[in-house]
Formats: sequence, C-alpha cells, structure tokens
Amino acid sequence: MPTPQTDIYSHERAGFAERLGRLAGRTTWREPASGAFTDRADKMPLEHALATALAFARQAPHDIGPDIAYAVVTMIEHRRPRIVGELTARLRNDARRVAARAGPWLPIIASKAYEGAVHGWEMPEMTAARVAKRDYALLYGIGVTALMRASEDAIRHAERCFRDIEATSRSHASANESR
Repeated sequence: MPTPQTDIYSHERAGFAERLGRLAGRTTWREPASGAFTDRADKMPLEHALATALAFARQAPHDIGPDIAYAVVTMIEHRRPRIVGELTARLRNDARRVAARAGPWLPIIASKAYEGAVHGWEMPEMTAARVAKRDYALLYGIGVTALMRASEDAIRHAERCFRDIEATSRSHASANESR
C-alpha cells in the first residue's frame, strides 16, 4: 500500500506517514531547509529526527511496529526475518487451530503476508502447499491486518515522539539564545 500523499499544490498539512517517506527520499512533502525564520532550531537534519522518533516508538523488545512502519512507508523490505518470525509466533498464538493445520507452511504464509503489507500486493496463490485455500486466506488476512495495525500504531506513537523532540529542541534553542 503506497504512502498516501497530500496534493503538492494543496495547503493541507502532510500526514506523518508521508513525512516519514523522507527516509527513503521519495515524497512530495517538503520541509523548509534554510532561511532567516525557517531554519530548524536544533540543526538536526529532519531525516534524523524522523528516524529517532520512529526508534522511540518501540514499546518493547519484541515490538515490530517501528520496523514494519519503516518498511511500509518506504516500501523497502526492512528486518524481514525478524518481522516474519514475530508474525509467525503471533499467528500461532492468535489462530491456533488454523495455524496448526498450516503446520510447516506457516512461516511461508507469514512471509507472504509481510510482502503484502510492505508492497501492497494482492493475496498471491499458495503453490505446492498442502494448506486449504480457506486456511491460507484466513492466515494471510490476519497477518496483513496485524502488520498494518502494528505499523499504524507505531506511526501514531512516533508522531507523538517527534512532537516531543521538536518541542525539546525549541526549548533548548530558546534557552541558548537567552544566555
């Protein structure tokens, strides 16, 4: 699913997911880079502040939200083995009976769900697998939904962290100016 982008000629503010697209260098969102009144107070490049906010969005060691958010927003496969492993464990836990029927094919289904979430692909056919189509469709759907939900939650949390980073940098800049 491509990152939704605001019309370049619109006065509408870009969403945080679109702003995160700057990490891949592909977005229509623009940050004023220089000028008398538009320079960033902390001199930290915007891409660094965005990546920092995404890193701060991690809630626990097993939280894959920031990793999948980065992958979805930039459409670059990022930490795939870790995400697929966590998703496989989650599918085993959340859909026990169906996951048990899928057996050794579950990591492959989780991998296909990862591809579907990152690239926005339709559900591919499961070839050479002894998994019922209904079970495959159910596990694939649960996997993509879980990944997209984790991504959206991480982006929301990263946006709050980004605002905190911006507020802190502005307060430090104003304190340095008053000295």
